[in-house]
Amino acid sequence: MNRKQWITLVLVIFFVVTGIIQLPAADAQQPANAPLIILRSGDFWAWTPEGVLQQITHWGYNDWPVLSPDGMRIAYNSWAQITVDAVTAGKSVIGLTPSNIELLDIASGAVSLVADQPAGASFMIDGVDDTAVMR
Repeated sequence: MNRKQWITLVLVIFFVVTGIIQLPAADAQQPANAPLIILRSGDFWAWTPEGVLQQITHWGYNDWPVLSPDGMRIAYNSWAQITVDAVTAGKSVIGLTPSNIELLDIASGAVSLVADQPAGASFMIDGVDDTAVMR
């Protein structure tokens, strides 16, 4: 550990001990047997306390998960079909992409679409204006 890392660690410990920085409290509503959710290769997997790994989503283009404050749901970006079509067609897709927002209920594994692309949205089609929503 170099000097800068050491000083940073000491300051963080000092601020936590003195109460200047408060660590978030554990959420009492989250069940003790809640699975660990893993994002791997664009899909979510659940690792249960029993050691079982189960794939939850099967899209392959999910990213940017955010855990709800109660620890029961995950909101995330999911590439829109028009983005996948552009990649499949050999287009170079970088940066923000047309995507949808989905919500994963951890307990049930149910996925809900929260925000979709508008009807008739287009992206990277030669001779057609892009009308997709980037999220």
